[in-house]
Amino acid sequence: MEVFHGPAEYNCTHCNYVTKSKKGLTIHMKAHQDSKEFKCDRCDYVTKWKQCLTTHMNDKHGCIKFECIHCDYVTKLKRSLSTHLTKHHGSIQFKCEHCDYASRWKKSVTLHMKDHHSTEFKCSFCDYVTKEKQHLTMHVNGRHGSTKFKCTHCDYITTWKNGLMTHLRRYHGPSKYKCTDCDYVTKWKQCLTVHIEGRHSSMELKCTHCDYVTKWKKGLKEHIKSKHSSQQFKCDHCDYVAKWKACLKTHLRKKHINVM
Repeated sequence: MEVFHGPAEYNCTHCNYVTKSKKGLTIHMKAHQDSKEFKCDRCDYVTKWKQCLTTHMNDKHGCIKFECIHCDYVTKLKRSLSTHLTKHHGSIQFKCEHCDYASRWKKSVTLHMKDHHSTEFKCSFCDYVTKEKQHLTMHVNGRHGSTKFKCTHCDYITTWKNGLMTHLRRYHGPSKYKCTDCDYVTKWKQCLTVHIEGRHSSMELKCTHCDYVTKWKKGLKEHIKSKHSSQQFKCDHCDYVAKWKACLKTHLRKKHINVM
């Protein structure tokens, strides 16, 4: 059984507010520190939260109206319309014009008609059939079209424009960086620099604290931080200490997720 360290609750020092979320307490404290208030221009309602004022305006004074599609019922609250529909029109269904299929949801009927009763587009050259006109166009151009897309760098030919673009990116993409000492090739200048430093450079980077030697600048930095640095990342909820910030984050995520 895992034991979680540290406080499970965060208490407000100004009132009785309690939360398990540190972020929640921070947001709450802002209400005590911030003197700004949001006032309703139609009544005496006052709040420190803009979102609360927006909700108040919509509920009490809003001009937005939600209308029932089955009767004359009108409301300013979306949730009230949902309740009305469930209570008074729960049995009403949208019906398919071509068969006995019915559903409470108009979208379901639309999808049903598209799947079962929509027009089919047939290829005049083969047995290919689709319900999407765009798919038929792509099929004809790709399988039966006379248009050919040729690569200007090699003998590659395709009936698909997208196929040519993919080929160009894969085989004839941006300028490649070549190593002058071997056959190494890369599309990234940084990778070439790392390759040269590691494979062909005679320069050695030495640790000033011990006998550690490396050809990699990054490797030396990591070594010094790991072996000779006094910097530590401490957990606020227990005695856990790490030299790496990433390790502390992992620890918090695994051991103190209830207080994050």
